[in-house]
Amino acid sequence: MVLAPEVVRALRKRGMEGVSVILGGTIPPDHIPMLKKAGIAEVFGSGTPLKKIIDFVSGAPTCQ
Repeated sequence: MVLAPEVVRALRKRGMEGVSVILGGTIPPDHIPMLKKAGIAEVFGSGTPLKKIIDFVSGAPTCQ
């Protein structure tokens, strides 16, 4: 949980605000709002259907 917001901060510091950071795995539900507030685009918990992840990534903005 500590590293993901650091990744977002490092990307922003380097002018890469357009890069979407997503997380997946066993993440406590009560941590998700804090992660999103820190700039995580989406959090996919264990067992998330692959279609849901693909749909999200397909709609994510791309960096030029």
